[in-house]
Amino acid sequence: LSVVLSVGSKMSGKRDIIVGEQCVALYKDLESLEFDIKDMFDKTVIESLSKVAQSMSCPTIYLSHSLIGVISSCMGGAKVNCTKTHSEPAVIWSAILGMKGTAKSPAFEYTTGPIMCMESKEMRDAKNVAKAKQKENKKDDKEEDSSFKKELYQKILVNGTLQGLEDVLAAKYDEGVTPGVLFACDELSVLFSNLEKDATFDSTFLMLYTAKFLRTNTRSYGLLDIVNPRVNITGYTQPETILKFMVKSEEDSGGKWERFIFAAPSKMLKQMGLEAEVDMDNVVDIDKVLEIVTEFHKTPREFEFTADAKKRFYELIDERGRDLYENARYDSHSSGLQGKAASKIIRLSAVVQTMEKAYNAAYTATEEDGGPVDPEQIMLDSLQISVDSVDRAFAIVAYSDKIATLLHQYTHRMPKERKSLEVFCSDINNVSMTDQKLMSFSNHVVNIYTKLPVINGNQVLVNDIQRLNFFPQSTPEVRKKYLKSNRCLYFLRCLESKGLMKVSENLTTVDLLRDNEEKPDHVVAVIDGIMKKNPEFVLCVESASSSGVKRKNDDSENIVKAVKVDE
Repeated sequence: LSVVLSVGSKMSGKRDIIVGEQCVALYKDLESLEFDIKDMFDKTVIESLSKVAQSMSCPTIYLSHSLIGVISSCMGGAKVNCTKTHSEPAVIWSAILGMKGTAKSPAFEYTTGPIMCMESKEMRDAKNVAKAKQKENKKDDKEEDSSFKKELYQKILVNGTLQGLEDVLAAKYDEGVTPGVLFACDELSVLFSNLEKDATFDSTFLMLYTAKFLRTNTRSYGLLDIVNPRVNITGYTQPETILKFMVKSEEDSGGKWERFIFAAPSKMLKQMGLEAEVDMDNVVDIDKVLEIVTEFHKTPREFEFTADAKKRFYELIDERGRDLYENARYDSHSSGLQGKAASKIIRLSAVVQTMEKAYNAAYTATEEDGGPVDPEQIMLDSLQISVDSVDRAFAIVAYSDKIATLLHQYTHRMPKERKSLEVFCSDINNVSMTDQKLMSFSNHVVNIYTKLPVINGNQVLVNDIQRLNFFPQSTPEVRKKYLKSNRCLYFLRCLESKGLMKVSENLTTVDLLRDNEEKPDHVVAVIDGIMKKNPEFVLCVESASSSGVKRKNDDSENIVKAVKVDE
């Protein structure tokens, strides 16, 4: 019998996880998934990474799959053209799964360390320049120079918060720099936990994958539309840990997990003696590799498929599509993986080819005895995607999809959290509402603010809200228990508790927030979340008429004339 134990309690707030025999079964099933790293990467790449992996007693794929996320982050605003109307950004989300104690941290330090050093050097140089200018202007050294913005030079984020991400992207976009950053997580659960805690972050997270548009509202830059943001992800975690976040029986993830490139290799036996004997002389310098990629992509680059590569890509995708149609036509999860497969293969084709050319350029520069080697000339060849790169990308995605499918199957074996069913207005005395629940009702908030006549500057009538059903619907049981007016007022009280409005003492009007009034930070955060989900949302402005302002209701003038509000 499978042993399933519950870790944590209602007091601790922790999730249930699988342990014991069922957790062992998960690891064994993951190990049974076949793959050949030689099908995924170029020979020069594998030879170098294999030696480094041996020196750490970790699987080579720990390094290779982390490196595709790092390489893509060095490619700036590069895009991959598949057809005249279909292009993809060079954005990769990579998640490597492995047991504790399998050298994930050393592998993480090897792949991300050079980027951190690069970031530190650029930031230090920029700060020195700013200090020199400060001395020229004869300013006090103790005064902070506003010309230096550390966010401009940040290449990596490790805390995984929305605020940190927005600050970096906004600063770079404001200065005309490609707004990009790498979420580098030694433990991916930090990022996933922040997504769960912050409903606004979770709602905008999937937008980052398309790299087209991000609306942000920061204190430094105000409301800002960031175009072409490039946010890559690379990190590690345990399979049983990621399952905790994948189990969401009450809601859909929106295709979040289908966007990730997974790897879950077998555990290796650690042998200190063999680690020390590995010959590292011919290992390509990873610092040099990343330096070549970064320098080459300071100019925005566009990748194109050769005719043969494009033909091969269509063949592989169509074959996958036929297999899905014939064998798993009504499997929603498989359909989601198929839908994202084309995007991932296109992106990876460019990234693995860039990795190959950069490794060869760095290796050639090391081994060349003749004249100087021009890395840019070698890198220019990477812009024409070859058949081999398409095949390698397809192999990476095929292996990743096997892991995603297995994890999806295990989510149905996970013990579910025991949560009380949240029904709107089930307890009319409890007006507390989570930010996530509020976001699901944000359309009603938008309607109240934008589709009702305003009187006395910033007031709307409770009767209008009730008549137009600008509040959530309830179950039949709740409707039998409470009148419509009670349910409407309950919703308004919930919004009042979040600081979004104030209900009058006589329960006839609601005071809406004005655009120019001071608001607490938590209210500002809620407003930002609603604006990002509903761009049409606006607060009341000073120009609102005291006798009534017609918005979008055809009969709003009649409502205003018929009702006189008692002061």
